[in-house]
Order: sequence, then C-alpha cells, then structure tokens
Amino acid sequence: MRPSVVRVFIAVSVLALCLSGVALGVSLSRSNSPVTTAVQVPNLLGRRQVVATGILGGLGLRYRVVTLLFGNPSIVAGTVVAEDPQSGSWVQRGHTITLNIYP
Repeated sequence: MRPSVVRVFIAVSVLALCLSGVALGVSLSRSNSPVTTAVQVPNLLGRRQVVATGILGGLGLRYRVVTLLFGNPSIVAGTVVAEDPQSGSWVQRGHTITLNIYP
C-alpha cells in the first residue's frame, strides 16, 4: 500500500473509533478538562414519585416535579404521567428531568 492510502485508512479508523465513543455516551474533551458521561433517561411513566426520583438520583440526574392541578381517578395519586426529556433520550449527568405527577 502507498503511504497516502495508509494515512487515509488510519484517519478513517480513528474517526470511526471517536464516533463510536460518542455513541456509547462518552463525550470527548480537551486533555485538560474532565471527560463527562451521558446517561439514558429511563422510562418512569407509571412509577410513584418517590421511586422515580430515587432512580434519577442514582443515575446522577436532577429532577423537577410538576404536580398537575387535576387528577384522573383511574390513576394512583403521586404517579408519573409524563417526563421531559422523554425516556430513551441521552443527557449529561446533572441534567434536570421534569416529572409531571398526578395529584
């Protein structure tokens, strides 16, 4: 192989490794700053508020609770009915997740 082809191959390989690291939730940063880790927002719908906030805290996430004004009689009080960002989203540790709770 010619030297220029080898350099292109190495550059493409390094780029692929970097992109796979980002996909795993590891953000690359300058050498003098810490590497931060992303976490996936769990599905908290239907869980009690105390359980949901415990899960978020365990993942290093903050939370904000919004208690809705009107409840639904078929839903147990204190149950998560919506979350923002949605479950499955990737966020950095320390990000605030909003939980909507039925009264």
